[in-house]
Amino acid sequence: MSDSFKGQVLCSLAMVTVGSTVVVSRIIGQDMEPFLATVLRHALALPVFAVLMHLSRARLPRVNARDALLLLVQAAAGSVGYSVLLIQGVNLSSAADAGIVAGTLPAASALFAALLLGERPGIRLALSIALATVGVMAVAMAPDAGTQVPTR
Repeated sequence: MSDSFKGQVLCSLAMVTVGSTVVVSRIIGQDMEPFLATVLRHALALPVFAVLMHLSRARLPRVNARDALLLLVQAAAGSVGYSVLLIQGVNLSSAADAGIVAGTLPAASALFAALLLGERPGIRLALSIALATVGVMAVAMAPDAGTQVPTR
């Protein structure tokens, strides 16, 4: 099995877990504020990471100032920002609509890779980005978009 195929399988598994966060965010958002839920989520994840690092005998790496800044920005935007916005978004829309929008994460990542990293998408990737965009537009532009009241 090639490294590229292994990477694609791992990314696919990651997207499956992202899909479950929509459902969990809907449940969490009914009972607590998004910022509190995000803090608790990360606080509970820390011991899990510590155990996994111990079991794999991994050590904390030395991080230079540039990498530390990148990690801080990614944590703020990619982890905390994503969680807070997802919980709040699922509270204000239906979970199905939020799932469609969250499902565009791979396409959005591919688009950013093309725009910011200079990667050249092939025809399949370009078609995937277009289809994901059409899916979001279909949800956002539906005649009843924004009128659906979430059940609590």
